[in-house]
This record gives sequence, structure tokens and C-alpha cells, in this order.
Amino acid sequence: MLDFIDKAGKRESILYCIRFKDFLAPIGYIYLEAPKTEQENWKAKVWLNGSMQKKGIMSNALKSLVPMLSDFGIPCLEYSVSAVHDSGQKIFEKIGFQLINESNGLNTYHYKVQ
Repeated sequence: MLDFIDKAGKRESILYCIRFKDFLAPIGYIYLEAPKTEQENWKAKVWLNGSMQKKGIMSNALKSLVPMLSDFGIPCLEYSVSAVHDSGQKIFEKIGFQLINESNGLNTYHYKVQ
């Protein structure tokens, strides 16, 4: 945890590994990409093993991560997903992300840290 906070303070990207308690191999990742300029926001990128999808795993992982964003000094987070990827959109909408842009088949969501 302290390593995450240190990386965020230095505006370095953070890789959050998702795994089962008794299984060491990762089943998914949440990647928080640091902004390259002061005008950009942090960006979330996610991946979950196909056999683990539609089980609430990514939703739970994101729900556990979002409250820590303020500890990391991350004021807001963006996530972009294909407009046809309905489940990817629903996951982020469930945890409070707001749709801010729809263009070229890509929907961009924004989460403002409280």
C-alpha cells in the first residue's frame, strides 16, 4: 500500500493485481496510468481472464480500489470503453463513474474522487 501511495505521489503508473487468496497467479489487473501532463487525468485500464468474467470479480476489485484513490492523491479517474462493450460500461457505472463523452465508438467515463 505504501508503495502505491509513493508511486501516485510521484505521478507514476500503478498496477493493481487481482487474484484469489489461495491462488498466487493473477486472474486480472487494474492499471492506473499516470497523466503525462497537468491537464490530463489518471486513466484506468482493466483486464480479467475470460473464465472469470461475469462473476462480479472486477466490480468488487474496483469497489475496493476506488476508496483508496484519495489516499493515492488521485483527484479523478477516467476509463474509456468500446460503445458495444456493455458489461465494461456497466461495471464502471455501478461504482459511480459518469459518462462524459461518446465519440468514434468509444465511451469515456469519469470518476471524481470525493
